[in-house]
Order: sequence, then structure tokens, then C-alpha cells
Amino acid sequence: MKKWLCLIVIAISAFLLNEHVYAANVEGAGVGAGANHNLSNKNYTLECIYDDGNLFTYEYSVGKSKFVTNRLSYNIVGASNSNSNAGGDVTFVNGNMLSITEDNNTTVLSCPSNEYSTSYNDGLYFKFGTPFSCPEDSEECPDFNVQNSGWCNFWGCSNKETKEAINAAKNQQTAKLLSERFIMSNNAEEPNATLYYVMYAEQASGVNAYIKIIIYDNVVLLEKDGRVTRLTGDLVTDEFSKITVEEKDNQHIIQGLRTDLIFINSPEPNPVTTSSSSISYSFNDGQTMYSVTKTKDNIHKYPYKYTDSDPDPNKVDDSLCTQRLKNTSPILKNVIKYSQLLIPILVIVITSIDIGKVALSGNIEEELPKKKKMIINRFIIMVVFFFLPLFIKLSIKLIKDAGIGEGNSISDGIQYIDCLFE
Repeated sequence: MKKWLCLIVIAISAFLLNEHVYAANVEGAGVGAGANHNLSNKNYTLECIYDDGNLFTYEYSVGKSKFVTNRLSYNIVGASNSNSNAGGDVTFVNGNMLSITEDNNTTVLSCPSNEYSTSYNDGLYFKFGTPFSCPEDSEECPDFNVQNSGWCNFWGCSNKETKEAINAAKNQQTAKLLSERFIMSNNAEEPNATLYYVMYAEQASGVNAYIKIIIYDNVVLLEKDGRVTRLTGDLVTDEFSKITVEEKDNQHIIQGLRTDLIFINSPEPNPVTTSSSSISYSFNDGQTMYSVTKTKDNIHKYPYKYTDSDPDPNKVDDSLCTQRLKNTSPILKNVIKYSQLLIPILVIVITSIDIGKVALSGNIEEELPKKKKMIINRFIIMVVFFFLPLFIKLSIKLIKDAGIGEGNSISDGIQYIDCLFE
């Protein structure tokens, strides 16, 4: 009797303490707790954007067999373009934005919180993490590869290069990190598990929004609308990083997932149209990457519920229409829709009038060649406007299928405006 009572108590305890088990078709899931799935830092590009308008990428170059830093400009609201667009020689102190060795291949990269820049010797110098150091009483400035000669050190004479280096350090500018993201390569390692969460559309005609939580042994990522960042928050350490997957009846069974509803923040760029009709971007303060919580707060406003269904990879990203330009997008849609009809009609009417004038002039052989180029250009414009939605959708399909420009501002921009042409 006592033996049976013990077994019953053990069974009840196991049931109460057992974590939720979810069955799902998990994309790229590693099976079993013993599987080793680390994300190699050679399989993604780290992108860092700073508030001075500088965009830096850090990636492994197969041709050079080393990690390299590249610098581009990014239109940040309120930033001066003089620094980000400055030409001349560019020198990265210590040779790169980050220092990583091939032996430390699975160390997850992260953007330095600060970027320091200054002009020296007709070139731009960049340093990350710590500022340039060149005290006035210093005999050398390693950041600028400057050192006084032995005679100057002995006699106390002034050294022109040292003075210039000291001034360069005094005039350095500091920039704060605004955004960090990963641009994944096609040959990235398979994760342990991929979880899908959905934010259901408020209206019946709307489109559900999906996110992916991608779990590796050494990092947990979140992907939303093609944007991938590291994921932070207590849920990552307490739950997501501990999830395991087992295979049963040809299904991947997720073990350890206890949270159905999560809330995420918004580290995406916010487009702002300036007075000159150009587009600049801003980022929410302090939100450099995605983070997740169990409860809603002032930062984590967007609710997502766990789903075991794989979202349609060809779905239209309608965040531009439903979130960023919620009130303006209906007007833009109508303008595009009516332009598709009115512009071809207008082209046909004006061209007919021009041809009529040529016919009435009685000098068709001389006047018609003059109008020919203009008529052809009008018909090209008419065809482009009429088939514009088809062109947009075909461009997006080609970009997705070929993987060209994935994660950059051009492909992201094309995909964002797709919802305006539905």
C-alpha cells in the first residue's frame, strides 16, 4: 500500500512540476539536448549605426581570410553629414572595429557602445569603446602611431607630429550607438530551435504579423520583418536559452517553453521626411536591439502569442501601412490606384491631340518625327504606371529568391512599400 502511495505522489509531483511540452514543425531544429549548435561569427555581418550618421559593418572576408570593417553613411535625423560623408584616408585604430580571432569563432559579436572619431594628418581616425588618448606631457601617441625621437625626448624639444596628435585627441567627437543588427548569411548553422510568435491583425482585412525566435547554444536571436538582432531580457536566460527539442513520431517536440504570450520592443528605424523631401531615420532611445518581457510596459508594447504554424514566407510586410503610416497609407494607396488609371488616359488624350495637330498641319512627314520621341516617352511612362504593382511584386520575388541585398536598406525599402500596391 505504501509503495502505491509513493508512486502516486511521485506521479502527481512530476505532473505539477513538468514544464509545458509543445509539438511543432520546428524549422531547422536540432534534435536532443546533446546537439551542439553554435552560431559562428563568420556566418553573419554585424551592422552598427551611430548617432553621427556612420554605419559600420564587421564581417569575415573569405578573400582576405580575416575580419574587416567597412564604413558607410546613414541618414540620421539631426546628424551632420560632414563626418559620415567625409572622404580621405580612413584609419581604424587597432586595425578594426572589433578584435576577434579565428580560434574564438563562436564568440557572439556586439557593437561597441561608443564610437570616437577625429581628423589627423589629412585623414579620419576611428576608435571604438575607449576614446583617443594623447596627454600633452606624453612622449608618444600610439593611437596615431606617433612617437618622439630620442633627441627630442632628451632635449625637450617640441615635435610637430606629437602636437598635431595631441590636438586631434582634444578635438575628437563621440557618437552613441543607435542600432545593432545581424545580417545573416545563407550558410549559417542550423539553430537548436526556431519558435514562431504571431500578433493577430485587429481588423479582419488585416495581415497577421509574425516574429521568429532563433535559439543557438551561444545566442538567442529575434527576427521581425527581415530584421535580426540579438534578443535580451530575463526570458532569454530563464527560458529560451534552456529550451530543448526532441523528435517523436516524425515531429519535433519543444520542451521547456512555458510562456505563450510575450511583449517586444521596437528597435526598427523610423522614417522621417525632412523639409527638403529627403528621408532620414531615427531610432527609439536606448533600443538598439530586440528585447522581450512577459508583461507589457512603456517599451515592450507589442504582444505576440506563440503559434505552431509556420508563417507564409511570401507574405507582404505591411508594417509601413499598418503602423508607421497608419493614417497616411490609405491616401497614398488611393493616389497610386487612381494614377494608374488617370495617367494612361491623360497620355492617350494628349498624344491624340498632338497627332491631330500634326495631321491638320498638312506637313506630316516633317512634324511627326519631331513628336516621335516625346510620344514614345509618354507611352513608356504610361506602361510603367499601369504595371507598377506588378513590377514591385516581381522585384520583391526576385530579391527574395536570389537572396540579393537581403537585410540592406534597398531591399528593406522595396518590401516595406509593397503594401501600398495591393
